[in-house]
Amino acid sequence: MGTPSTASGVLVVDKPAGLSSFAVVRCARRAFGGAKVGHTGTLDPLATGVLPLCIGEATKIAGLLLAGDKVYRATAELGRVSDTGDSTGCVTPGPDPARVATLDPETIERALSAFRGSISQVPPAYSALRQGGRRAYELARAGETVVLEPRTVTLHELRLEQWRPPQLELWLHCSKGTYVRSLVRDLGAALGCGALLTALRRERSGPFSLAQAVPLAAITAETRDRLPLIDLDAALPHLPAVELALSDLQRLRWGQVLSCAAPPADPVRVHCAGTLVALGQVAEGTLRVRRLLAAAWTVPGVPAEREPPRPEALAAGEDGMPH
Repeated sequence: MGTPSTASGVLVVDKPAGLSSFAVVRCARRAFGGAKVGHTGTLDPLATGVLPLCIGEATKIAGLLLAGDKVYRATAELGRVSDTGDSTGCVTPGPDPARVATLDPETIERALSAFRGSISQVPPAYSALRQGGRRAYELARAGETVVLEPRTVTLHELRLEQWRPPQLELWLHCSKGTYVRSLVRDLGAALGCGALLTALRRERSGPFSLAQAVPLAAITAETRDRLPLIDLDAALPHLPAVELALSDLQRLRWGQVLSCAAPPADPVRVHCAGTLVALGQVAEGTLRVRRLLAAAWTVPGVPAEREPPRPEALAAGEDGMPH
Protein backbone atom coordinates (compact mmCIF):
# COMPACT_ATOMS: atom_id res chain seq x y z
CA MET A 1 0.00 0.00 0.00
CA GLY A 2 2.97 2.34 0.38
CA THR A 3 3.45 5.00 3.02
CA PRO A 4 0.26 5.87 4.92
CA SER A 5 -0.97 9.37 4.20
CA THR A 6 -1.31 11.89 7.03
CA ALA A 7 -4.14 13.65 5.18
CA SER A 8 -7.41 14.29 7.00
CA GLY A 9 -10.73 15.46 5.66
CA VAL A 10 -13.85 14.44 3.78
CA LEU A 11 -13.42 13.28 0.20
CA VAL A 12 -16.60 13.29 -1.88
CA VAL A 13 -16.52 10.43 -4.38
CA ASP A 14 -18.74 10.00 -7.41
CA LYS A 15 -19.38 6.29 -6.91
CA PRO A 16 -19.64 4.24 -10.11
CA ALA A 17 -22.32 1.61 -10.63
CA GLY A 18 -21.49 -2.00 -9.87
CA LEU A 19 -19.37 -1.44 -6.76
CA SER A 20 -20.41 -1.63 -3.13
CA SER A 21 -19.65 1.28 -0.82
CA PHE A 22 -17.15 -0.94 1.01
CA ALA A 23 -15.32 -1.58 -2.27
CA VAL A 24 -14.99 2.17 -2.74
CA VAL A 25 -13.59 2.47 0.79
CA ARG A 26 -11.03 -0.24 0.01
CA CYS A 27 -9.92 1.60 -3.13
CA ALA A 28 -9.48 4.83 -1.19
CA ARG A 29 -7.65 3.05 1.61
CA ARG A 30 -5.14 1.67 -0.89
CA ALA A 31 -4.66 5.11 -2.44
CA PHE A 32 -4.00 6.64 0.98
CA GLY A 33 -1.50 3.95 1.93
CA GLY A 34 -3.68 2.13 4.44
CA ALA A 35 -4.83 5.25 6.29
CA LYS A 36 -8.15 5.14 8.13
CA VAL A 37 -11.06 5.54 5.71
CA GLY A 38 -14.79 5.26 6.40
CA HIS A 39 -18.00 6.18 4.59
CA THR A 40 -20.99 8.12 5.84
CA GLY A 41 -23.81 5.89 4.67
CA THR A 42 -23.93 3.15 2.06
CA LEU A 43 -25.05 3.30 -1.53
CA ASP A 44 -26.31 0.12 -3.19
CA PRO A 45 -24.05 -1.34 -5.91
CA LEU A 46 -26.63 -0.28 -8.52
CA ALA A 47 -26.44 3.36 -7.40
CA THR A 48 -24.03 6.07 -8.47
CA GLY A 49 -23.21 9.52 -7.18
CA VAL A 50 -22.27 11.23 -3.95
CA LEU A 51 -20.47 9.03 -1.44
CA PRO A 52 -18.58 11.08 1.18
CA LEU A 53 -15.51 9.31 2.57
CA CYS A 54 -13.88 10.29 5.85
CA ILE A 55 -10.10 10.16 5.65
CA GLY A 56 -7.77 9.99 8.67
CA GLU A 57 -8.87 12.27 11.50
CA ALA A 58 -12.21 12.84 9.77
CA THR A 59 -13.28 9.30 10.73
CA LYS A 60 -13.95 10.80 14.18
CA ILE A 61 -16.84 12.85 12.77
CA ALA A 62 -18.32 10.21 10.44
CA GLY A 63 -21.27 9.58 12.76
CA LEU A 64 -22.25 13.26 12.59
CA LEU A 65 -22.52 13.12 8.80
CA LEU A 66 -25.09 10.31 8.67
CA ALA A 67 -28.11 12.39 9.63
CA GLY A 68 -28.20 14.75 6.64
CA ASP A 69 -30.95 14.76 4.04
CA LYS A 70 -30.35 13.12 0.68
CA VAL A 71 -31.26 14.08 -2.89
CA TYR A 72 -31.72 11.38 -5.54
CA ARG A 73 -32.66 10.99 -9.17
CA ALA A 74 -34.25 7.59 -9.71
CA THR A 75 -35.39 5.63 -12.75
CA ALA A 76 -38.07 2.98 -12.33
CA GLU A 77 -39.69 0.48 -14.65
CA LEU A 78 -43.39 -0.24 -14.22
CA GLY A 79 -44.93 -3.64 -14.83
CA ARG A 80 -42.12 -5.71 -13.30
CA VAL A 81 -41.06 -6.51 -9.73
CA SER A 82 -38.08 -8.19 -8.08
CA ASP A 83 -37.14 -9.67 -4.72
CA THR A 84 -34.51 -6.97 -4.15
CA GLY A 85 -36.68 -4.09 -5.34
CA ASP A 86 -34.32 -3.32 -8.22
CA SER A 87 -33.14 -4.80 -11.49
CA THR A 88 -30.26 -6.72 -9.85
CA GLY A 89 -32.62 -9.23 -8.23
CA CYS A 90 -34.89 -12.00 -9.45
CA VAL A 91 -37.21 -10.11 -11.82
CA THR A 92 -40.78 -11.27 -12.50
CA PRO A 93 -43.89 -9.68 -14.06
CA GLY A 94 -45.92 -7.38 -11.82
CA PRO A 95 -49.48 -8.14 -10.72
CA ASP A 96 -51.02 -6.44 -13.79
CA PRO A 97 -48.41 -5.49 -16.42
CA ALA A 98 -51.10 -4.55 -18.92
CA ARG A 99 -52.17 -1.67 -16.66
CA VAL A 100 -48.97 0.21 -17.59
CA ALA A 101 -50.45 1.01 -21.02
CA THR A 102 -53.37 2.81 -19.35
CA LEU A 103 -51.28 5.10 -17.14
CA ASP A 104 -50.69 8.78 -17.79
CA PRO A 105 -48.76 11.51 -15.91
CA GLU A 106 -51.90 12.69 -14.10
CA THR A 107 -52.57 9.21 -12.68
CA ILE A 108 -48.96 8.82 -11.59
CA GLU A 109 -49.02 12.27 -9.96
CA ARG A 110 -52.08 11.32 -7.93
CA ALA A 111 -50.31 8.20 -6.70
CA LEU A 112 -47.16 10.16 -5.84
CA SER A 113 -49.13 12.58 -3.63
CA ALA A 114 -49.55 9.82 -1.02
CA PHE A 115 -45.76 9.57 -0.62
CA ARG A 116 -45.00 13.24 0.03
CA GLY A 117 -44.32 14.35 3.61
CA SER A 118 -43.86 11.93 6.50
CA ILE A 119 -44.70 8.35 5.57
CA SER A 120 -44.33 4.87 7.02
CA GLN A 121 -41.97 2.73 4.95
CA VAL A 122 -40.92 -0.91 5.24
CA PRO A 123 -37.23 -1.32 4.29
CA PRO A 124 -36.43 -3.90 1.61
CA ALA A 125 -35.53 -7.42 2.74
CA TYR A 126 -32.24 -7.09 0.88
CA SER A 127 -30.80 -4.34 3.07
CA ALA A 128 -27.99 -3.93 5.59
CA LEU A 129 -30.40 -3.61 8.51
CA ARG A 130 -30.11 -6.23 11.20
CA GLN A 131 -32.65 -8.83 12.23
CA GLY A 132 -31.74 -11.04 15.15
CA GLY A 133 -28.14 -9.87 15.01
CA ARG A 134 -27.66 -10.71 11.31
CA ARG A 135 -27.84 -8.53 8.23
CA ALA A 136 -31.22 -8.75 6.53
CA TYR A 137 -29.65 -9.42 3.12
CA GLU A 138 -27.74 -12.40 4.57
CA LEU A 139 -30.98 -13.92 5.80
CA ALA A 140 -32.78 -13.20 2.53
CA ARG A 141 -30.00 -14.78 0.47
CA ALA A 142 -30.17 -17.86 2.71
CA GLY A 143 -33.87 -18.19 1.99
CA GLU A 144 -34.94 -17.21 5.50
CA THR A 145 -37.93 -15.00 6.21
CA VAL A 146 -37.10 -11.36 6.77
CA VAL A 147 -39.58 -9.21 8.69
CA LEU A 148 -38.42 -5.61 9.12
CA GLU A 149 -40.40 -3.07 11.10
CA PRO A 150 -41.78 -0.05 9.25
CA ARG A 151 -40.04 3.24 9.92
CA THR A 152 -41.10 6.84 9.50
CA VAL A 153 -39.23 8.77 6.82
CA THR A 154 -39.88 12.14 5.23
CA LEU A 155 -40.01 13.01 1.56
CA HIS A 156 -39.65 16.78 1.53
CA GLU A 157 -40.01 16.91 -2.26
CA LEU A 158 -40.99 14.26 -4.77
CA ARG A 159 -41.35 15.07 -8.47
CA LEU A 160 -42.19 13.16 -11.61
CA GLU A 161 -39.48 14.31 -14.02
CA GLN A 162 -40.26 12.10 -17.00
CA TRP A 163 -42.73 9.45 -18.11
CA ARG A 164 -41.73 7.24 -21.05
CA PRO A 165 -43.74 4.04 -20.65
CA PRO A 166 -42.85 1.74 -19.03
CA GLN A 167 -40.14 3.92 -17.42
CA LEU A 168 -40.47 6.96 -15.23
CA GLU A 169 -37.89 9.24 -13.67
CA LEU A 170 -38.30 10.68 -10.17
CA TRP A 171 -36.43 13.41 -8.32
CA LEU A 172 -36.65 13.34 -4.54
CA HIS A 173 -35.32 15.17 -1.49
CA CYS A 174 -35.70 12.90 1.52
CA SER A 175 -34.64 12.31 5.10
CA LYS A 176 -31.97 9.84 6.16
CA GLY A 177 -33.09 6.22 6.24
CA THR A 178 -35.28 6.52 3.13
CA TYR A 179 -35.06 3.53 0.80
CA VAL A 180 -35.73 4.52 -2.80
CA ARG A 181 -36.21 0.85 -3.69
CA SER A 182 -39.06 0.71 -1.15
CA LEU A 183 -40.55 3.92 -2.53
CA VAL A 184 -40.56 2.51 -6.07
CA ARG A 185 -41.95 -0.83 -4.84
CA ASP A 186 -44.78 0.90 -2.99
CA LEU A 187 -45.53 3.25 -5.90
CA GLY A 188 -45.84 0.24 -8.21
CA ALA A 189 -48.24 -1.37 -5.75
CA ALA A 190 -50.32 1.82 -5.55
CA LEU A 191 -50.55 1.93 -9.35
CA GLY A 192 -51.54 -1.75 -9.45
CA CYS A 193 -48.85 -2.85 -11.89
CA GLY A 194 -45.71 -3.27 -9.79
CA ALA A 195 -42.40 -1.47 -10.27
CA LEU A 196 -38.68 -1.88 -9.72
CA LEU A 197 -35.73 0.47 -9.57
CA THR A 198 -33.42 0.40 -12.61
CA ALA A 199 -31.07 3.34 -11.89
CA LEU A 200 -30.31 5.60 -8.96
CA ARG A 201 -28.03 8.61 -8.70
CA ARG A 202 -27.41 10.45 -5.43
CA GLU A 203 -26.96 14.13 -6.14
CA ARG A 204 -26.51 15.32 -2.58
CA SER A 205 -25.79 13.88 0.88
CA GLY A 206 -26.04 16.39 3.69
CA PRO A 207 -23.86 19.37 2.71
CA PHE A 208 -21.99 17.42 0.00
CA SER A 209 -22.96 17.59 -3.67
CA LEU A 210 -21.96 16.20 -7.05
CA ALA A 211 -20.19 19.48 -7.81
CA GLN A 212 -17.58 18.48 -5.19
CA ALA A 213 -17.33 14.83 -6.22
CA VAL A 214 -14.22 13.15 -7.63
CA PRO A 215 -14.44 10.10 -9.92
CA LEU A 216 -13.19 6.96 -8.21
CA ALA A 217 -10.68 6.37 -11.03
CA ALA A 218 -9.00 9.69 -10.13
CA ILE A 219 -8.18 8.53 -6.58
CA THR A 220 -4.72 6.99 -6.65
CA ALA A 221 -1.54 7.01 -4.61
CA GLU A 222 -0.09 9.44 -7.15
CA THR A 223 -2.99 11.91 -6.93
CA ARG A 224 -3.88 11.65 -3.24
CA ASP A 225 -1.98 14.81 -2.22
CA ARG A 226 -3.88 16.86 -4.80
CA LEU A 227 -7.39 15.60 -4.04
CA PRO A 228 -9.90 18.23 -2.79
CA LEU A 229 -10.32 17.17 0.84
CA ILE A 230 -12.89 19.13 2.83
CA ASP A 231 -11.58 19.96 6.30
CA LEU A 232 -13.46 18.86 9.40
CA ASP A 233 -14.73 22.32 10.23
CA ALA A 234 -16.15 22.93 6.75
CA ALA A 235 -17.78 19.49 6.81
CA LEU A 236 -19.89 20.43 9.84
CA PRO A 237 -21.39 23.83 8.93
CA HIS A 238 -24.71 22.94 10.55
CA LEU A 239 -23.23 22.66 14.06
CA PRO A 240 -23.00 25.71 16.34
CA ALA A 241 -19.50 26.85 17.28
CA VAL A 242 -17.89 27.87 20.59
CA GLU A 243 -14.61 29.80 20.81
CA LEU A 244 -12.23 28.67 23.52
CA ALA A 245 -9.58 30.84 25.17
CA LEU A 246 -5.99 29.63 24.94
CA SER A 247 -5.91 29.52 28.72
CA ASP A 248 -8.73 26.95 28.73
CA LEU A 249 -7.46 24.62 26.02
CA GLN A 250 -5.21 22.57 28.30
CA ARG A 251 -8.07 21.95 30.72
CA LEU A 252 -10.26 20.85 27.82
CA ARG A 253 -7.55 18.41 26.74
CA TRP A 254 -7.63 16.85 30.20
CA GLY A 255 -11.43 16.42 30.00
CA GLN A 256 -12.22 19.05 32.60
CA VAL A 257 -15.58 20.82 32.55
CA LEU A 258 -15.41 24.50 31.60
CA SER A 259 -17.86 27.30 32.21
CA CYS A 260 -19.59 28.43 29.01
CA ALA A 261 -22.17 31.14 28.30
CA ALA A 262 -23.21 29.75 24.90
CA PRO A 263 -26.76 28.42 24.37
CA PRO A 264 -27.24 24.70 25.13
CA ALA A 265 -26.32 22.46 22.19
CA ASP A 266 -25.02 18.96 21.55
CA PRO A 267 -22.76 18.63 19.73
CA VAL A 268 -20.93 21.90 19.18
CA ARG A 269 -17.73 22.70 17.33
CA VAL A 270 -15.06 23.88 19.75
CA HIS A 271 -12.55 26.33 18.25
CA CYS A 272 -9.33 27.68 19.72
CA ALA A 273 -7.18 30.22 17.90
CA GLY A 274 -9.30 29.71 14.80
CA THR A 275 -8.81 25.93 14.77
CA LEU A 276 -11.38 23.18 15.31
CA VAL A 277 -9.96 21.33 18.32
CA ALA A 278 -12.88 19.28 19.65
CA LEU A 279 -16.55 18.42 19.55
CA GLY A 280 -18.32 19.25 22.76
CA GLN A 281 -21.59 19.60 24.62
CA VAL A 282 -22.93 22.82 26.10
CA ALA A 283 -25.46 22.35 28.91
CA GLU A 284 -26.38 24.30 32.04
CA GLY A 285 -23.64 26.85 31.53
CA THR A 286 -20.85 24.30 31.07
CA LEU A 287 -18.81 22.90 28.20
CA ARG A 288 -17.79 19.24 28.18
CA VAL A 289 -15.59 17.62 25.57
CA ARG A 290 -17.17 14.81 23.57
CA ARG A 291 -14.40 14.14 21.10
CA LEU A 292 -10.91 15.63 21.19
CA LEU A 293 -9.30 16.13 17.79
CA ALA A 294 -5.61 15.89 16.95
CA ALA A 295 -5.48 19.62 16.22
CA ALA A 296 -6.01 20.27 19.94
CA TRP A 297 -2.39 19.22 20.54
CA THR A 298 -0.83 21.51 17.96
CA VAL A 299 -2.28 24.93 18.81
CA PRO A 300 0.67 27.36 19.16
CA GLY A 301 1.26 28.82 22.59
CA VAL A 302 -0.26 25.97 24.61
CA PRO A 303 2.06 23.28 26.04
CA ALA A 304 1.08 19.76 24.95
CA GLU A 305 1.02 18.16 28.40
CA ARG A 306 -0.81 14.85 28.22
CA GLU A 307 -1.49 14.47 31.95
CA PRO A 308 -2.96 17.03 34.36
CA PRO A 309 -0.74 18.32 37.18
CA ARG A 310 -0.69 16.59 40.57
CA PRO A 311 -3.44 17.75 42.98
CA GLU A 312 -0.87 19.55 45.14
CA ALA A 313 0.41 21.40 42.08
CA LEU A 314 -3.12 22.44 41.18
CA ALA A 315 -3.63 23.80 44.67
CA ALA A 316 -0.47 25.90 44.28
CA GLY A 317 -1.51 27.11 40.83
CA GLU A 318 1.56 25.65 39.15
CA ASP A 319 -0.26 24.72 35.95
CA GLY A 320 -0.71 28.37 35.11
CA MET A 321 -4.43 27.93 34.52
CA PRO A 322 -7.23 29.71 36.40
CA HIS A 323 -9.16 27.61 38.91
